[in-house]
Amino acid sequence: MRSVTATHVARNFARVLDEVENGEELLITRDGKAVARMAPETRTSADRLAEVFSRYPPDPDFADDIELAVKEMREFFVDDITEWPEE
Repeated sequence: MRSVTATHVARNFARVLDEVENGEELLITRDGKAVARMAPETRTSADRLAEVFSRYPPDPDFADDIELAVKEMREFFVDDITEWPEE
């Protein structure tokens, strides 16, 4: 982890953010004492999934499509199945 002064961060904030965004972790010092750490934000798979869902809204007819598929499968396999599970 690289150590940088608070003054350096203040004067070069955009560049420092770029470094952190690219994976660099920084220890920020003031008057020779550590005061903070800057690290890349960790993204979970849930964050990425939420991002995908925000870009691609759900299909309002999806539930109807599933119900139709279940109905068609029951009709197709009616001779093979003697009892269907409860809905």
